[in-house]
Amino acid sequence: MTQHDQLGAALATTLSPEHVLTDREACAAYAVQGVVPGCVAAPGSLEELAATMRLAYEYGAAIVPWGGGTQQRLGQPPRQLDLVVRTTRLNQVLQHEPDDLTISVGAGMTIGALNDYLGTHRQMLP
Repeated sequence: MTQHDQLGAALATTLSPEHVLTDREACAAYAVQGVVPGCVAAPGSLEELAATMRLAYEYGAAIVPWGGGTQQRLGQPPRQLDLVVRTTRLNQVLQHEPDDLTISVGAGMTIGALNDYLGTHRQMLP
């Protein structure tokens, strides 16, 4: 079993198998400038994200964060890419104080989804 397989198996027990990709063909969709990751994980909470990062550290994995995937062609290609961490499931409103005009959201919240949410409170992100 390769290190990527071991990391993928450990992540699958932490996150659940449907939120971890280890198949090279499936992982190819998350290639960064032609470098295909060994596995892809999509944590759904801060606790799952912390567990993912802890496992990545234990396995010495090189990590690339993946939000909407729109800026993955910026910069130099990674020398090594063991794990892509997708933030799409981290899309919750964590705290919102409409009267104070303050909001805290997860890393996976898109601008469109944020403005949709704020629109229900007659607010917007300028």
